[in-house]
Amino acid sequence: MAGHHDIDLLRLIDTESVEWGADVSVPFLLERTYIEAYSLGFRNFMEIPIEPKKQMALELATESGEKLGTVQTILHRMWESQEISHSPGTHKVVIGTSLHNEFQDRKQTMGVEAYVVVKRAYYYGPMPIHFQGFLNVKSGGMITREFHTGMISPFEIETGQVAGWKQISDPSKLSPPPVVSMCYSDTYSGDSKWTEGLDSVWPKQESKQGS
Repeated sequence: MAGHHDIDLLRLIDTESVEWGADVSVPFLLERTYIEAYSLGFRNFMEIPIEPKKQMALELATESGEKLGTVQTILHRMWESQEISHSPGTHKVVIGTSLHNEFQDRKQTMGVEAYVVVKRAYYYGPMPIHFQGFLNVKSGGMITREFHTGMISPFEIETGQVAGWKQISDPSKLSPPPVVSMCYSDTYSGDSKWTEGLDSVWPKQESKQGS
């Protein structure tokens, strides 16, 4: 009858109240940007500067002697400062054209570059929200001055530990569309395995939230 007469039906909701409480969630989209893979290139060196498994641990310095850290440290720093593009694709990154290196008592100057593969992943699921206000029974919309989401743990969502969430390939095809979206980029912590340069894939990721 309300629908026939174009009358809205509003239900009082207070998610923190015992009497008026309700479990309310909205469709939520997480957009994750991360490094999937990389390759390194060396130029103008006298001889191969370092064995392949140790390349990420290669210590570099400027012509003036300023220590820049390992290749891994430099790439991490460039990713955090967005000197490496965060858009999907393969990006060429020039670490330096005339860098100094000393390995096994051999000193030489070289150019170092990297090709970094950046990917995006999308996760879609229900996000609990907390608010005081009215729920439009007909449309499902909320009338409130403010609301707060539940706790968001990207790592648990990425690893399938949160019920109702799934990874999707194309967010434009979602139905219903997300009410809230959040974008974030991975940050890469130091790892002893990587400090020693003993692997050929990118280090373990830790999620870093952004807005």
